[in-house]
Amino acid sequence: MVLRTVSGKLLAMTANVRITKTASPLDILERAEKLLGRDKIAEGLRVSKNIVESWCDGTGTLSNSHLLRLADLLAKYADANR
Repeated sequence: MVLRTVSGKLLAMTANVRITKTASPLDILERAEKLLGRDKIAEGLRVSKNIVESWCDGTGTLSNSHLLRLADLLAKYADANR
């Protein structure tokens, strides 16, 4: 809250500030793992479970194309579970 004086009067001014956090690829992957599980992620992205496990444990690299496909998979999950 910001306090200002206008014409000798003390006014409290508040700003509606939106604070949004951008999800990192790891955040997205962790959410997908909680919702779908590693097996469903692997099946949905058509990759081996070992690849998904390497992404989850931090030894593998999640490419942008796989990240986009994962986001699409999560959108389909959300749509199906409305």
